[in-house]
Amino acid sequence: MALALRRPCLAVAASVLLIAGCGSGNSDSNPVANSGPTLGGRLLFSSDRSGEFRIYSINPDGSDVQRVGTQSGAFEPQWSPAGTRIAYMLNRDEGDEGGLYVMNADGSGDRQLACCGDGGLGWSPDGTAIAYRAVYGSGQPPGIVIWSTTGVRSLTKEASYDGWPSWSPNGTKIAYASAQGDAGDFDLWLRNADGTGEPVFLHKSAGNPSWSPDGTRIAFEATVGGNVDIYLMNPDGTHLVRLTDDAGAEVNPTWSPDGTRLAFGSNRSGNFDVYVMNADGSGPTQITTDPAMDVMPSWGS
Repeated sequence: MALALRRPCLAVAASVLLIAGCGSGNSDSNPVANSGPTLGGRLLFSSDRSGEFRIYSINPDGSDVQRVGTQSGAFEPQWSPAGTRIAYMLNRDEGDEGGLYVMNADGSGDRQLACCGDGGLGWSPDGTAIAYRAVYGSGQPPGIVIWSTTGVRSLTKEASYDGWPSWSPNGTKIAYASAQGDAGDFDLWLRNADGTGEPVFLHKSAGNPSWSPDGTRIAFEATVGGNVDIYLMNPDGTHLVRLTDDAGAEVNPTWSPDGTRLAFGSNRSGNFDVYVMNADGSGPTQITTDPAMDVMPSWGS
């Protein structure tokens, strides 16, 4: 099943992020990381460098790349808040809707939590629940659902595509992308994590929200003037700041545990790789260099 953002440059498929028709110019201001101060934590990302999409981990300085787990067709990895587990989506076969899986940080203990999902996932701050996009065949209405040890409940039931949920650090809100309001274009929305109340519009033509660790800012990707770039805003949609301005596409922002940096995916070098930059957008540094696609980073402690 293909999931498509109806913007000129961005399409998301169930097992791979594809950028179609975007510019991908080279930039001398984006060095490849090979030296310098050590950054904290460890990054997960999905890559097809083995011929199929699998999950890998890497230090934020670009060193020590390791494959995590054994599953092929694994994508959208997300560290648990404690950094002891990894949730991800699995899509092995053509037409398979995929499923929600979890494994230990070292790749052991892999197990399926729920069938069938795609379009992003997010852990609750206490690590007891995971929000993800359910699809037809899952036994849940299409939309964002929340899995926990006590069962699965629906969060959104709009007659539209909803996905890419991100939980606020205090556990009360979930930011997500939805096509409900603009004829198929994805916009960012915010709603209560318990499902009460009405969703609040945040930003047009945007997706992949990521809350800062202190809960004061949301990083996200947005299409403005044909370019896909990374932006910041307050949780109420105010104080918009553009962090990237490159001919390529910048997607999937994720915060460092201390909130001082962001990792993201970009094809600015002609191929999708993982980059790290300061939270103000300065100092973008390429940390993966494999000719394969390296996408969907998640920064854990």
